[in-house]
Amino acid sequence: MANVKKTCRICGDQYEACRSTKSTPNVFYWQEVACSPECGMKYLQKVNESRDTTPKPKRVKRMQPLVSDTEAPEIDIADTTEDIISIDEEEAEIIE
Repeated sequence: MANVKKTCRICGDQYEACRSTKSTPNVFYWQEVACSPECGMKYLQKVNESRDTTPKPKRVKRMQPLVSDTEAPEIDIADTTEDIISIDEEEAEIIE
């Protein structure tokens, strides 16, 4: 029986096709398309990359701070608390 010669889809070399490969659904047989397991892996990788339909992640823009650390004013907490807690003596007596 004559040997069937196929051309490798990766490197282009001629190789003897194996007739004993089984055709099980969803199983990749490198002998059907390539001359070696290495070429078969490259071929399968190219096929998987071409079939990749997952959306690529979008780049997220980071928001820039409105005020940089060097431009931020310093706040004196003592001054702020005096403004917030300004109760007259009369109001303090009512509260008690």
